[in-house]
Amino acid sequence: MRTYLVMFKPLEAFSFGTERQFRFEGRNQSSEEDYNPYFIRSNFYPEQTTIFGALRYLLLKQNDLIKQGFNYSKEERQKMAEVVGETSFRLQGSPQSFGWLHGISPIFILKNGKEIIIPNPFNNKEPQASFSPMSLDRTVQTSHGLLELPMREDYKAKEGYGNGFYNITSSCKEEQIFKTDILTGNRKARTEDALFKREVHYMNPDYSFAVYVTLQHGELKNDYVTLGQKSSLFQVFVQEKEDSLQTSVAQHFSKHTPKGLVWNYALSDIYVTNQLQYNRFAIIEEKMVRQLLTNWEAKNHLKGINRHNRDILLYKAGSVFYGEVGQKGPHSTDIAGYNTIIKIKGEKAV
Repeated sequence: MRTYLVMFKPLEAFSFGTERQFRFEGRNQSSEEDYNPYFIRSNFYPEQTTIFGALRYLLLKQNDLIKQGFNYSKEERQKMAEVVGETSFRLQGSPQSFGWLHGISPIFILKNGKEIIIPNPFNNKEPQASFSPMSLDRTVQTSHGLLELPMREDYKAKEGYGNGFYNITSSCKEEQIFKTDILTGNRKARTEDALFKREVHYMNPDYSFAVYVTLQHGELKNDYVTLGQKSSLFQVFVQEKEDSLQTSVAQHFSKHTPKGLVWNYALSDIYVTNQLQYNRFAIIEEKMVRQLLTNWEAKNHLKGINRHNRDILLYKAGSVFYGEVGQKGPHSTDIAGYNTIIKIKGEKAV
């Protein structure tokens, strides 16, 4: 078993994320009446599945198992399955195996190759200074029973809750990671409403996306890979290194949390199932994702990649849960870095 720190540095503008097309319920997916939005937004962060898929691709590429088109023999597919597994990663369904790839950590950001930056916890009441969590001090009666709320001075409605990114190495919110631009595009084969706007992001050269990767066999090497909606080029840097991410995050937030206060931080997106249970106050953001699935029996790349027809609900990284959080054992999504909730026990003298 070998563990690597893998960094993905964008070499050009990138665009991650959201649905590029909306369809009316009951309308055929190939219908020309699909509604195409004029403004296409983009996420700053890649999905865990995006990085997981990129790593599977790199393992195949670095072991000479990538061919032009989808014309793989039965023997070639068996070798590919040995290295990266037989099927596409699924957020829903039975547990899966991915060959040599044992698992990855949640995605984070590295500054100058050493400073760790993660999603700002939603309970951070200090916009710029070192992390300071909201405390609970009152209850209100609701239709669902008693609900605990933060101290009035800890939550300012006009400012909202914590957002953006937080540097646990320098103990402050990180502001200069991304720059955003708006590009104009033209949809081909359209006689009207052909123009659209696309949001793209650039990453400051001091930063890169990063994950820890654990392999059961084989190795990873420096390389290049394309990611995102526009297949943007990323340079991949690999170094063998033990995974200390969760320990570093827990130690930092515990040091800045008052003694007696216990809360839980979602370092990654959380796949929402009835296995996740919490009994006190929480600050949660939801998101919907739709996966790409690969059909190895297809005869070419375009027919081999299809979008799943169902949206899947996730809680965003940065969500927080006070008190105890229960998860009924590991879920199959954990292998791709989802479902990482870190328990924070306060150590700071009050």
